[in-house]
Amino acid sequence: MTGTVLMTSAVQAQVVVDDRPAYAPAIVTDLAQDALAQVNDTATARAEDRKITLYRQLMELNGTSRNIRTIMLNTKAAVRLVIIDRNQAKNLTPAQEQRLDQISNTILRQTEADLIEAVALSQAKAFSEEEIGLLIKANGSDAGMRYNAGKFMSPEANAQQIQTYMVDAVVKIIKTFNEQVQS
Repeated sequence: MTGTVLMTSAVQAQVVVDDRPAYAPAIVTDLAQDALAQVNDTATARAEDRKITLYRQLMELNGTSRNIRTIMLNTKAAVRLVIIDRNQAKNLTPAQEQRLDQISNTILRQTEADLIEAVALSQAKAFSEEEIGLLIKANGSDAGMRYNAGKFMSPEANAQQIQTYMVDAVVKIIKTFNEQVQS
């Protein structure tokens, strides 16, 4: 598309130059400025993409991505318990379990990817590519790894505790809502 725009501009410029040769230097300058602006825009976009990719790597190292995945798993568990509660059952049937997995995995994987991308996009703007590289290096060091690992010493227990609170809250909201709708 960019090449087409430049070619069209160049063809139009040639018509003007053929008609008025005195305008040739100004037209060449305009075409060069347009081409340079397009090259700079492409370079800027590539630099932003590199920063976002680097920031996603940083998120993997510092545990942010892990937290997002944990939240997605907790959300899936909360939804499962809400469905069980609504059906007034003790468990889901294997068919229901399979259906829930298909639906929730599709939705939550996309949500996870969108959320990680949104965080990386918004946070990468605050740092240069070099600064993100330094943060990655610091988080990849022994001290950084120990610090980040300490945040997740018992992820299952933390996830279970968060899940319990989330489930209780979701169930309370649904029950309260249903009671208010019925009255």
